[in-house]
Amino acid sequence: MGRRLRLLLVGLLAGLITVGATGCAGGTGVEEDGSANGDAAKVEQVAGSDFPKITLSDEAAERLGVATDPVQMQASGTIQQPAIPYQAVVYDANGQAFTYVSSEPHVYSRVPLTVDDVQGDMAVLATGPAVGTSVVTTGAAELWGAETGVGAED
Repeated sequence: MGRRLRLLLVGLLAGLITVGATGCAGGTGVEEDGSANGDAAKVEQVAGSDFPKITLSDEAAERLGVATDPVQMQASGTIQQPAIPYQAVVYDANGQAFTYVSSEPHVYSRVPLTVDDVQGDMAVLATGPAVGTSVVTTGAAELWGAETGVGAED
């Protein structure tokens, strides 16, 4: 129960930080229809995927300080499992965990995952991106805001 409450609180805090950060900064630069406003972020639907692709301008990526780390293997008991920094895990309003991955510079997409365990500052994954995949460790809350339109001007 304690871990679930902690995970829920982290998710809620990430949402609040997103609202505060994007609201104070004048929005994410994304219109309600997903088109870029000022070319800061472009949100595009991807054929065959439930999740859009987010492309940040060089300036937006620098301003947000987006950073990534690769998925790595970590010992969990007697087995090795994929793991990512816990700060790369984001939770939606329903408690579903996900992370943002980057396949090319300044291009990000959301990938659902299942956290099996939290060991220190690492989230050990039951499901998620493949080992070696770059996951966003700084700036994920802002990507979530861009994707969902949180902080976008009406």
